[in-house]
Amino acid sequence: MVINQRSIRTIFKHSVLAASLCASLPSVAAEKICAIYPHLKDSYWLSVNYGMVSEAEKQGVNLRVLEAG
Repeated sequence: MVINQRSIRTIFKHSVLAASLCASLPSVAAEKICAIYPHLKDSYWLSVNYGMVSEAEKQGVNLRVLEAG
């Protein structure tokens, strides 16, 4: 098989189309993420927790938060 400029463009166009279609489809199962914080005793880690939880809800991700200490 001889690969020329035209066939490379066609392959690239189809692969970009396939990638964009796959990226736009919702996943069947929600992703699962676990975040481990050192503690939730001060405002810094509480704000990190709030941001991660709110973004996980927006993205449809299952987030589990644990404390290390």
